[in-house]
Amino acid sequence: MLRRPHVADAQEAEADPLESCLLDRKLFIGSTTNATNARYHVEDPGGIQRDTVIQVSLFVARPPRVSNILICCAGTRFTQQPVVVATLGGLVLLAIPFRQNWSSESQLFLYQPGTIASLYPIPQPSSGTKLCTAGVVPNGSNNGDYLITALENDEDPGGELDLFLYSSATQTWTVKRPVSMMPPRGFLTYKVIPVGSGSSMVAFVDIWTSILFCDVLDGDRPRIHHLPLPSTCLSEESTPRVSSVSRPRDVAIEQVLSAASGDDLLRIRFVDVVCHPLFKRWRATLWTTTVAAVTPWRQLDGWRRCSDVEECRRLPADNPPSRQPARRRDSRRRLSARMDSLSPCFLRPRAHGIRT
Repeated sequence: MLRRPHVADAQEAEADPLESCLLDRKLFIGSTTNATNARYHVEDPGGIQRDTVIQVSLFVARPPRVSNILICCAGTRFTQQPVVVATLGGLVLLAIPFRQNWSSESQLFLYQPGTIASLYPIPQPSSGTKLCTAGVVPNGSNNGDYLITALENDEDPGGELDLFLYSSATQTWTVKRPVSMMPPRGFLTYKVIPVGSGSSMVAFVDIWTSILFCDVLDGDRPRIHHLPLPSTCLSEESTPRVSSVSRPRDVAIEQVLSAASGDDLLRIRFVDVVCHPLFKRWRATLWTTTVAAVTPWRQLDGWRRCSDVEECRRLPADNPPSRQPARRRDSRRRLSARMDSLSPCFLRPRAHGIRT
């Protein structure tokens, strides 16, 4: 259960506006609104069903506290947990599963909080592919347009990948067939990470197998660069993908400057958490590697195992009540900042909008 956004947090953020915030990926269901409220309203032309109304509001908290989006609906109901799919500056891409026309489907929405907040749906590709995981990247211009991109497996037996691109300028989808030297079998996108500032390079992450880097604007057949994740006991393709509750993983990518050559590099961090089957113990392992941020793309060094954090949950009778619980809570709090539960959202000073 997500905590309800605290009113004092929002008032403090409004009194001293923030450049950015940490946004919880799960939306809190509630009817409270503020100045960032945006509504999506669809009328039933036949008058048979009730009109559908969905509204969202952003409640900003000063980091390290977590900001939340509140969502509520009328004339329909949510069939699953609404989530934040991706962010770009002040743009927030949402996946909202709700009942519509007697069916249940997850619809992508783009939410832009601000003085004139907006919420509108992103149409699904005409090919019939239902996209649930996507990313938002700049379109290469300075006019505020953006691209929504997703990578999906083709239905052909050859296992090719299709790159989907939605342009805010034309409001249409295009499909590209990228070139991959090592096409991964069964690749499943868990998250999409824009790489660099203003770049069209995107990292598509399958937290169980690999990371695929692709410049989505590099012609009709952009090249895909394949970076396998470090080998762990559950990284093989033959191993069934286990629940993220018992095996949480995440990938973070940071653009850095090489001290030796002055070139732009990408520092990649991969965290893998192993929980005991009886949930009495967990161990977190952090791996890092570095790749080139520009062409020619290449991995500069292998994966390095940097650190291990381990915790054993003892029985209450074995714990000094004044010390052990406090240390355990602190360990979880520091670890959760590296899990796939938060997303950065950038805010313009004194207004919630695209950061230019």
